[in-house]
Formats: sequence, structure tokens, C-alpha cells
Amino acid sequence: MLNLLPEAYQSHDSSRLTLLYFTLSALDLLDALDDVLTEKRKAEIISWIYSLQVKPDDEHGFTRCGFYATDSLPHSIHQNHGHIAMTYVALSSLIILGDDLSGIDREGIINGLKHLQLEDGSYQCISFGTESDARFVYCAACISYFLNDWSGMNKDKSN
Repeated sequence: MLNLLPEAYQSHDSSRLTLLYFTLSALDLLDALDDVLTEKRKAEIISWIYSLQVKPDDEHGFTRCGFYATDSLPHSIHQNHGHIAMTYVALSSLIILGDDLSGIDREGIINGLKHLQLEDGSYQCISFGTESDARFVYCAACISYFLNDWSGMNKDKSN
């Protein structure tokens, strides 16, 4: 999963983190995670997931963080933002793998959530003009729960 996808699947490369999440979830549900992944491999996967984290960048004024979907696509400073669904699957995957989330930029992710919520209470998936619907409200609620911080969600708007 962490290496480049085979040629036949490269059109799905921007969904690599999501594919990893569904794979880990299935293994976990089947109680087979420890049978398939060694502790070393789990640590490699955790490290790869953390490498996708968008961190604050004072030089360019980025304070809204989250996770990229993949590391194989170029990222410019104009695209340096997290995706709410990728942030959800990244945190979920880290939890499935037993990570304590100590490497997460909680404040940056919560700032990102605040920025992604729209006036109607829905969330957009990235920080500039994109789709918004209940999927992303679910992602925001899960992220808030995982981080035990609901300050990034105006719950009154989301009702």
C-alpha cells in the first residue's frame, strides 16, 4: 500500500490513504491485523501516514491542517491543505494500528475544521470551493471525537 500502486491502479493513487484505511479496517474486523502485519510493518505504516500530515507553516501563513491523500502527487504551497475525509481516514487508521496520536497537530486540525464548516452547518472537504454534504459533517464529528475537542464544530449549525 505504501509503495506506488501497480500501473493498472495508478488512477486511484489519490485514494491511496482511503484504500489503506479500508484494508486495515477489514483486517481489524476479521481480527487478522496482527496475523498479517508485524509490529515493524505497523510502525512503517504509521510513519507513512504521519508523513501525509499538513503542518502549520508560518512562512506561508498556513494554520489549517489535516492530511493529504497520497505522497506521490506534487503539492504546491497553493494546495498545501488537508482534506477532511483524508484526515478522518488517517486518524482512524492510526487508531486501528494502535497509535496514541501524539504526533498529531491537534490545534492545526481543529483550526482546519473551523475553516471548513459552512454557514448552513455542512462541511466542505477542502478549503476552497468544493462539494459539501453530510459525509463531511460525519468526518468532522469523528475527527472531533478522536481528538476529544469539539471546538472545531459549531454543533448548533450542524443540527
